[in-house]
Amino acid sequence: MVLKEALSMSNSLDSGQLLRRSSLTALQCFECAARHLNFTHAAEELHLTQSAVSHRIRNLEQQLRYKLFLRTPKQLSLTGEGRRLYDVVHHTLGQLYAELEAIDHGSATGLLVLGVVPTFARHWLVPRLADFHDKHPNIQVRIRVRASVLDFNTDPVDAAIYYDEHALPGVQTQALFDETLFPVCSRAYADKFDLWNKPENLRQCRILHDIEALHAEEVYSEWLLWLRESGNELSQAHLQRGDIFNHFDLALVAAMNHAGVAMGREQLVRSRLDRGDLVTPFGFSVKSPRCYYYLCGRENAQRPRIQAFTNWLTSQLTI
Repeated sequence: MVLKEALSMSNSLDSGQLLRRSSLTALQCFECAARHLNFTHAAEELHLTQSAVSHRIRNLEQQLRYKLFLRTPKQLSLTGEGRRLYDVVHHTLGQLYAELEAIDHGSATGLLVLGVVPTFARHWLVPRLADFHDKHPNIQVRIRVRASVLDFNTDPVDAAIYYDEHALPGVQTQALFDETLFPVCSRAYADKFDLWNKPENLRQCRILHDIEALHAEEVYSEWLLWLRESGNELSQAHLQRGDIFNHFDLALVAAMNHAGVAMGREQLVRSRLDRGDLVTPFGFSVKSPRCYYYLCGRENAQRPRIQAFTNWLTSQLTI
């Protein structure tokens, strides 16, 4: 029975039949292109040229005798047959990769791809990587920094760490730790504007905002929360005159260099407070409505390299 006939009779295929009917490399190209709906992105993930991906998919379509993609100048989409085949191939390749990894002596080896919010990667995760490599020398780590949450269905990551109010549905989620908020600035800036235990003097200061991991409408949300809980006020106009950075780390660098007062997050500013690069002039903090979440796809959670990282990460929370 040819693959086309099998598709017409059932919504699913035996994985062995599927792999026998077509070359594995062609199916890998198809799965990746269908997941991204973009040949260029598929080529980048597979380390091929865009023309090589296109050529292999056209050969697969010729072999199957039907189109898998609808190609227009502005977008790429799956045909009905393409959607059905993608569901089968995506599941089958996932099983194959998991089994190959399990066969490899059950050891934690290979490439681990992590999606991590940028400043957390720099200040918390990366400084601890040496310890991870000491314990798991055969795992190579690739970190992709991005403030927005990655889509496990389209982005080639094994696990992710993000700062958000809610856990992501449909994936295995672990809350790592809460975050605490308080204003920070340089000692010279606190002296210049007489800020020590005088939050009312913030009216004279430039307020620094960051929007890393925040939605556009939430630019001032952390400052508004701290002001409300501490019983202080600043006008919306004053907040809006402040500088805005798309990375938390940039707001900290500005504060360290006397440009204004930033909203600090304890997990990420602790080392700079210890060194004296920043100070907390008011001594009042509030719990953030967000926390750091560790996420991984349910179907990948038991892979040895991911399990090794999960266990190591959990151990770091008690240090």
